[in-house]
Amino acid sequence: MKPKKIIIFILSAIVLASCASLYAESKKAAKEKSLIEQHASELLLLSQEVLSAEKLYEKRSDLSEFGGECGQDYYFELYALSLKEENDKKAGQRAEEIQKIRANLNEIYMTLNEMFRLVVGGGTYFGHEYQRIPARTEYDIYRFLNDKKLQEAFKATVSWTEKDLIDFEEFFWLVAGRWRGDIDEGDTGYWFVEDGYKRVCDKMYEIKRGLIKLEETCTNRFYRERAEAYISSKMRALLGREEE
Repeated sequence: MKPKKIIIFILSAIVLASCASLYAESKKAAKEKSLIEQHASELLLLSQEVLSAEKLYEKRSDLSEFGGECGQDYYFELYALSLKEENDKKAGQRAEEIQKIRANLNEIYMTLNEMFRLVVGGGTYFGHEYQRIPARTEYDIYRFLNDKKLQEAFKATVSWTEKDLIDFEEFFWLVAGRWRGDIDEGDTGYWFVEDGYKRVCDKMYEIKRGLIKLEETCTNRFYRERAEAYISSKMRALLGREEE
């Protein structure tokens, strides 16, 4: 084959591959839009007030499309997309402000999720939680847009005192330590010993960085309360498992 023909062949292959990729993305977007439209009434109009993704998922009678952990991830993704659309409509001229709140809430929850992962020692849970955080964020934004008390909390700027930082850190470690204990199932190997001195130092450094990031992001009462609520939700989940 002549060099010119080879070049034409290669370029044709690249164009075809690009078209195939664009077609696949378009097809996926069309499927997602169809699913959103199909489940929108359930996602957003199941009751007079919008429920959290967790509560809506628990109420589903048919999980054929959303079964298993990955299916639940997808359900939460669709929930987030649907509610985001509603939130952006409600935001109107406050769209830029709401976008910033969305980014900050995602950062708060993802930072805490990563901090818990470092203590617990990893696992697929944290990857699934990462996928589901936007649904939690959109629910918080929905509540913010419809609750004057939360809007007032947002206006109430806060400065972290040394006691505030200690209390928050102790609360995090209370839950994280309990969680790690459940994973170890009473094994005598304490996680500091089990993970090795260097790994523990690296983890402690990353956790401290996370705490600093949270201090910088949680500049008002609304953000701080959301961070505390996220930690509390993990404690409730742990207590729920113990009761089963």
